[in-house]
Amino acid sequence: MAAALALLAACAPTGEQPLHPPKSFFVFFAVDSTDLTPEAHQVLDRIAEETRRIQATGLGIVGYASPAGTPAHNLRLSDMRATAVEVALRSRGVPGDIIVRTHHGATPIIGPEIEGQRVEVVVSREDRPRRP
Repeated sequence: MAAALALLAACAPTGEQPLHPPKSFFVFFAVDSTDLTPEAHQVLDRIAEETRRIQATGLGIVGYASPAGTPAHNLRLSDMRATAVEVALRSRGVPGDIIVRTHHGATPIIGPEIEGQRVEVVVSREDRPRRP
């Protein structure tokens, strides 16, 4: 989540904290695959709904791969996964101008519930308090 939050923070205006806390989602892939599973489509539907619900102003997408494979392959695979998620979210009506996408190649497996073959998506809304 840190990479996706940092990505969004780098693109956000500075000086004020959001009133809506960012929300993270994970889209999982089979090993060495960029195909979206039925479960992934369900997560993408929830992401699109959350984006509409909070009227999101930022959506960070970060692709990862498991440590298996060469560094070049894993970098390419993580990019392709992030791209697949972006395309799927745009097809669900998420505005392209709020999306920031990146990829990191192989990452250590965080735990049994968060494996390397994933894309993390962070949805946020940058609110500005009204000034008198």
